[in-house]
Amino acid sequence: MKTIKNTSNNQTYETPRAGCFDMWNAFMVKDANYTYMNDIPICPCTANTPPLQLISYDDAKALYKKEIKDGNHSFHHNAYCW
Repeated sequence: MKTIKNTSNNQTYETPRAGCFDMWNAFMVKDANYTYMNDIPICPCTANTPPLQLISYDDAKALYKKEIKDGNHSFHHNAYCW
């Protein structure tokens, strides 16, 4: 590993040697907490409120097509697709 110091925010970063590729995206769990038994990263819930509906993928696709057809490109439906 090669250590690089960023002068703009005064942080240091470790970079892999030349030619290495992080195919597992390990940087995403760098400071994660892990479960005891099987060492799986714990992902905290970031949602403040749960979705209001549970809809199928086909319903979500139909909602999307309707909103795009109507010209509403910034629509939002508070539903979870399963």
